[in-house]
Amino acid sequence: MICCRKCQDPVTGQDGDDSVTLFWWAGQLVCHGRIEVLLHGDDDAMEDLVRVERFSRVAFWCIEPNPLLRPTMHQVVQMLEGVVEVGLLPDPPSSTDS
Repeated sequence: MICCRKCQDPVTGQDGDDSVTLFWWAGQLVCHGRIEVLLHGDDDAMEDLVRVERFSRVAFWCIEPNPLLRPTMHQVVQMLEGVVEVGLLPDPPSSTDS
């Protein structure tokens, strides 16, 4: 939703590999603080980069493969509102995760 692409659509990675998924690519960008690359041409989102990055981090916490590490909906709301800080992401998604 953030970058207007489907999760499983292949994207071209930094090394030119077009077999990576949006999930992996976006995860790598978020983990490395390169969220602006996801927004390619979305001027409105670029103006609010801090919030977009926070929302992206919350999204990755919500799809964490280990359900025990996922936040509760109450925690999600608090993170989205900025009441609670979004923690560092767990291990970055691997290129084989979907």
